[in-house]
Amino acid sequence: MNKVSIFDQALKYQNITKKEFAQKSNIPYDTVAGWKRNGSVPDFAFVLLKKIAFTENPRRHQLKLKLTPIKLTEQLKKEIQVAFWGKDYEVSYILKEVRKGNERFVKPFFENLFYGDILKILPIKAIEKLLPTIDRLFKEQTVLFWRNVVRMYREGGVSLEIYEKPKTDDAYNLLLYKLKALCDRTDTIKDLFDIYFLFKVLEPINLKQMLLDLEFKFLETTGYVYNTETLINALNITRRWDIVLAVEEGLHYAMKEAIVAFQNDFATELLLAPDELDFSYERYVKEKIEENGCDSVDNYLSFFEENVFLEKEIRVKISST
Repeated sequence: MNKVSIFDQALKYQNITKKEFAQKSNIPYDTVAGWKRNGSVPDFAFVLLKKIAFTENPRRHQLKLKLTPIKLTEQLKKEIQVAFWGKDYEVSYILKEVRKGNERFVKPFFENLFYGDILKILPIKAIEKLLPTIDRLFKEQTVLFWRNVVRMYREGGVSLEIYEKPKTDDAYNLLLYKLKALCDRTDTIKDLFDIYFLFKVLEPINLKQMLLDLEFKFLETTGYVYNTETLINALNITRRWDIVLAVEEGLHYAMKEAIVAFQNDFATELLLAPDELDFSYERYVKEKIEENGCDSVDNYLSFFEENVFLEKEIRVKISST
């Protein structure tokens, strides 16, 4: 799906017309209308749309909290006891003192428990009330992390179910390291190149989970916060192509085109903030078949796919399944 179609769908979803968007963003209507004729929408338009939508109806973007009691599993109870190893405290007493803001309990609780477990144990309102205490006890980066968690709940309507412990498979962990490197090393294409192929082998990734894993993984060790903004800034940089391609020479230009297109698509997806990131060839082909009205993958590849590198990659993928 191209940027024009994504932008039109985003306008429709937010119930905003192009005329209203032009008025509220102070962009001439002819310019906005011209994006469709030109076949492209600038990235800043998605940022403006997101800001307009939230300003117009902030309640729509807030989480509707269900007032249901927190159910502690035996595993969660064990995690709490491990966090207070050597102390003869009942779990119920620990939670009571944490929620009261007792610093002797808050510090080991937030220090030793995985953030996803904390979110399953404490309601988001309780965490929000503890932010001043966290502010006093921890480094600025940790405070910022928990403020971001609360903000993401309020603005994004995140459900508890996605907050699992970071995946341990090599591809996902490597992706997190490569996303960090993408932000740190802006003069090379190497990290973007690796990220492209990592997304091809990974299952669809929950975006909010990935962003929190990225922030949590490097917060204490580097002191830097890697988030949506830093990723988008990194993706907006034109990078030096400093690698030697192993594929046959005839595919070099087509591969470069595919990587650059992915760079733009990744930035756009981060702006749109979907539930999942899916850059698989399967999703790509499915969307293209629907877009072009094809009746099979072979039909699309044979008559519509213009990038020879993508055609070859997808055919190899099909033959191996």
